[in-house]
Amino acid sequence: MIPLDGDVLSFFYRRDILKHFNLKVPRTWDEYAEVAEAVHGKTYNGTTLSGSCVGRVEGCVGSYWANLVHSSYTQSGGTKTGHMFNPRDMSPLAGEALTETIRQLEIQNKFGVKEEFEGCCCGEEGINIKHFLDGSCAMTYNWGDNYKIHFSEDSKVGGLVGVAQTPGSTRVLDRETGKLVDCDAERCRYGEWFEDIGWVNRAPYAAFAGGWAAAVAENAPPVQQRLAADFFAYASSFERSSIGIIPNATGPLSSFNGQDPFRTSHFELSNWLEKGYPEEGTINYRDTVAKSLNSENLVVDIRFPESDTIMGILDKKIHAYLQRVNRNEISDTDNAFQRQAVAEEIANEWRNIVEEFDNDRSIGSVSLLENYQRDLGVYVPPQDFNYIGNARWFGWSLAILVILTSLGFAAWVTVNRKTRVVKASQPIFLQLICVGTLLMSSSIFPLGIDDEIASQRGCNISCMAIPWLFGCGFSCVFAALFAKTQRVIQVFKAPNFTRITVTVLDVIKPFVALLVINIALLLAWTLADPYVFVRINTSPISSYGSCQSEGDGVTGTVLVSIFAAINILTLIAANVQAFRARQISDEFSESKWIGICLASILQAIIIAVPVAVVTRDQPTVFNILISAFLFIISMTVQTTIFIPKYMLARKKAKAKLRGQESGSLGSSSGISGIRITRGFQTPAQKLQEKQQKEKMVALQAILNEKGLDVTSIFSEVGIDVSETIKDDAEDK
Repeated sequence: MIPLDGDVLSFFYRRDILKHFNLKVPRTWDEYAEVAEAVHGKTYNGTTLSGSCVGRVEGCVGSYWANLVHSSYTQSGGTKTGHMFNPRDMSPLAGEALTETIRQLEIQNKFGVKEEFEGCCCGEEGINIKHFLDGSCAMTYNWGDNYKIHFSEDSKVGGLVGVAQTPGSTRVLDRETGKLVDCDAERCRYGEWFEDIGWVNRAPYAAFAGGWAAAVAENAPPVQQRLAADFFAYASSFERSSIGIIPNATGPLSSFNGQDPFRTSHFELSNWLEKGYPEEGTINYRDTVAKSLNSENLVVDIRFPESDTIMGILDKKIHAYLQRVNRNEISDTDNAFQRQAVAEEIANEWRNIVEEFDNDRSIGSVSLLENYQRDLGVYVPPQDFNYIGNARWFGWSLAILVILTSLGFAAWVTVNRKTRVVKASQPIFLQLICVGTLLMSSSIFPLGIDDEIASQRGCNISCMAIPWLFGCGFSCVFAALFAKTQRVIQVFKAPNFTRITVTVLDVIKPFVALLVINIALLLAWTLADPYVFVRINTSPISSYGSCQSEGDGVTGTVLVSIFAAINILTLIAANVQAFRARQISDEFSESKWIGICLASILQAIIIAVPVAVVTRDQPTVFNILISAFLFIISMTVQTTIFIPKYMLARKKAKAKLRGQESGSLGSSSGISGIRITRGFQTPAQKLQEKQQKEKMVALQAILNEKGLDVTSIFSEVGIDVSETIKDDAEDK
């Protein structure tokens, strides 16, 4: 784009008139109205004054005048916050701000020239210029024409015109409530502070799209593009543009074309002095325009499809209302209600335009909101944050299932803690397995948390909760398996029938040792180089969340490596122990099932690890994969440890029940039966009973040497050892 004209509205006033009536230069629209009322109808130097002169004929520039006042109430947070629509959701910025704007325009018209509804603003017959140059108008607002033209040979006010930024407001629109609230240092950060009235919001208005600019069509032939570019560059050059922007000060009115400064060189004072402009007034004009153009709260016109229609509605509705007031068709008591009704009507029509455009736009075209955001420079392309989304519920459902089964098996162990099968495996050992699987599966919950549903702090906590829960759970499970299997091997491999007693403390010691080591490593990791949640950009519009080291990652990597090595060694050791104990009865060892468990986990790891690496930047897939992996590990441990024991316990219970029923009939079933009872016996039966007694006594001696409690073991299968020994003594 090549600039050709720079447009910004400024405030022009008669310095001599304000001085004569002892009035200050207005800083707000309320003060503008007060000054207009104070001088309107008064006589000065033989001329009857009008307080204000602004052309208001419909279809001219009425929408610009409305926006000039309106923006001082609606835009206080900078250019990118917009003045007619909220760039967040395209909602109209109306409410009390638009109602107050209409009230201010009504007052200006009340103390304005009679012909305001008959003319436009500019040119030789324009209301803003004509009445200002003939000396009958005290104030107006316009583009830069008013300053330059007032030195022309047709002017009666040469050297008497002051220039300032357009007035502001001490109140601004609260965009949430639609109400006007008082300015303060935060709300009106680009305003000015005055001791007597406080903060004033300044919103300089670069009306008429901020000026004229030229561009070359990209689909034009190269030769034409070059020629057009050369022409626009020539027109934009200082030598050419200064002819219109800095004309001779005392030339005829027709020699002023309305161009305003847009180049740095246009603001150099020497260029103006050479054309006959006075130094003091020109400095004032130059500084005012430069300050407005450089303001961070500069107001720019809407420049998106349907903007002409939107501006037309603003002009038409306000013009109609002002004319009705001017013709006394609205009573003073009804004015407030009518102003509010007009403001609501304008806002509703704006909403309808936005809605209709978005509903009717062709496929591929963008919404008005996107157009508006692009125009203000605040458009952000839709971001693909790759949130975990609803996949988190899949993982959490699996975690809940594991937790419920862990609690269920723990309850079963507690209820059956005195049965032979559970006692042989030691209840504390089985409870630790349940605690471990519960903790491992619980790590699925923080795994499903990201910044879609949690704060940065919450995400950071979740990142470190994952290794804590998984590490402690893993320790509970595999340290317990390792310790238990090791002790059972010591019992059954003891030489020369050495008596060995396996206590709960024997199982707990290695478990506690490994758990303490893991907790120490996790604590050091958390304190030295914890994981935090970070968002990694894969493109300007795509990113994904990941847990990474907060620091340089070296310390964390070392600690994680040690942590992983220790637990992998534990896993290998548990596997070796399971292999060594593979032939021990299922009543005393889980070795066979541990082997199946470890083989299943190994297969899951072989599949999961490479897939996890590949899908690390796809949180949904990654979450499903890791959740399924943790579920498989936890459920595999539970099913291979508890299901066989549950089945064996049921089998023993059924066998005991059958033995009791057989014993009640006086039968003798050998060593696999229950207490041998006396009834009518043949000599052969007596001999068989004696042989069974001898076998049982021999078995008792062997088991006693092994350190096993014969009485409790035999009682579990229905053999009353005391009765057998007593009968044997009587026979002897």
